[in-house]
Amino acid sequence: MSEEKDINLGEIRKRYQPLRERTDRILRDSGISEGPEFRKARKKFTKEAYLAGIDEVTLLPIRSLFETRLQEELDRSERNGEPLTMGLIDLNLLRKINKKGLPEGDKALRAVAEKILASIRRTDYAARYGGDEFAVLFPGLDVKDINAWWTRFYTGMQAIPYTVTASAMTIDRKNQSEVRTRLSNNIKQTKELNGHKSNSFLMAA
Repeated sequence: MSEEKDINLGEIRKRYQPLRERTDRILRDSGISEGPEFRKARKKFTKEAYLAGIDEVTLLPIRSLFETRLQEELDRSERNGEPLTMGLIDLNLLRKINKKGLPEGDKALRAVAEKILASIRRTDYAARYGGDEFAVLFPGLDVKDINAWWTRFYTGMQAIPYTVTASAMTIDRKNQSEVRTRLSNNIKQTKELNGHKSNSFLMAA
């Protein structure tokens, strides 16, 4: 099993286990504590809770969880006086890939998600941000560190037949809206320049 797969499964288990334990407590409190009925109910409730916060294609957190985590990291950044960087990663040509069938598009999204997870630290936070977009929070990292991350991620992307366009910028409480706009614009402009065909990254000032 590859290192990327190990990391992905580890992240999945870490998010899934607390939900299962919580479901067990709820069922026991309601008088369902053993037997087939318990196992069936636990599976159903845990799956619903899991899917409520996890994108079923990539198994990454969904946008709403990212927004919650962003506010938490902004609080931590202010308390500790450390930088917080936000990155956006856009899968190139997803619409074209989907013309081969939606399973092909899902396959591409999963492949990129695995490469993201393989390239980031445990303290970083990756999520599915939109249809073809992923977002990553990098607590405590500056421009030099982000460039090092891109090198790791770029190297991993060479093993799959898809490409991405990415941008990153330091974010704080006051510039949240500006950062999102600039990252999106950077990605759009970079795609227009490279024809949506190569892995490209631009660090915003």
